[in-house]
Amino acid sequence: MAAMQGLGNRVADSASRVGTTGDWSAQAEHVRNMTYRRLAAGQGGLRNAGEGGRRLRQLRDELT
Repeated sequence: MAAMQGLGNRVADSASRVGTTGDWSAQAEHVRNMTYRRLAAGQGGLRNAGEGGRRLRQLRDELT
C-alpha cells in the first residue's frame, strides 16, 4: 500500500524533530509493513477498517 509507505516515511521523518521521544524508527517500520488485511483484522491496534481510516487521517494530520 503506497499510502502506508508514505505514512511510514512521514513517521520516520518526524523522528529527527527536536523534542521527539521514543523509538519512532520502529513505529515507522511497523507502519510501512502494515497491510490493509492486517489493519482490517485489528492487528494494527485498531478494531475495524473504518477506525483504521480515521486513525490514519489523524496520524497524517498530526505529522504534517
